Amino acid sequence: DNAWNNPSVFGELVLDEYRELTGIALQGEGILFLNADDQYRILLDFSPANATFKQVSWASSNPAVATVSSSGNVTA
Repeated sequence: DNAWNNPSVFGELVLDEYRELTGIALQGEGILFLNADDQYRILLDFSPANATFKQVSWASSNPAVATVSSSGNVTA
């Protein structure tokens, strides 16, 4: 018997449908004012909500003023 045709060898492969990300929007206010040592978590809405890939990368343009973690936590 051919191993390729034997489900006990390879199990079952299920492919999900790819869903393209069409938009990203910030939750809450567009402008944020923080005092020194304040923290804020950036939250996003993805469109569609069931998009296949929903990863973002965060970076601060001025880490001396504010830092941002890989999960979107901003510290002033």
